[in-house]
Amino acid sequence: MNEIDKQWICEVRECLDGFGTGGEDLYHVLSTILFENKMNYLQFLASASEGHGCYAHEGLGYSLDQDWDFPEDFDEVAFFVGDFESSTLKVSEFLMAMSCISKAYVERHVEDKQAVERYMEKISARYSSL
Repeated sequence: MNEIDKQWICEVRECLDGFGTGGEDLYHVLSTILFENKMNYLQFLASASEGHGCYAHEGLGYSLDQDWDFPEDFDEVAFFVGDFESSTLKVSEFLMAMSCISKAYVERHVEDKQAVERYMEKISARYSSL
């Protein structure tokens, strides 16, 4: 991870502080994925735009509707730190958190602005009615 990426992920932590434990868990999942080079932020967004959560490794991740046995019952984003669900975010809170993260990312990665906006539009369209 380069210095620019380290800077924006630190900014994200401040942004997510306002979302309580769910925000902390989202930060932990995202930062682990990035620091361990599991995927980049655009891949993270692409996965979310298709309804899939992300797991950094066993016992650290979050789930979205396509990760549920019954996607039609999806009503909150569940985070897993350890063997059990550690926190949740309302879908509206998750959308706000992802918007905050994306804004911080685009400030450091202007060349990815269109891709980020496209993925965020898909995420918003997918979850705005929940």
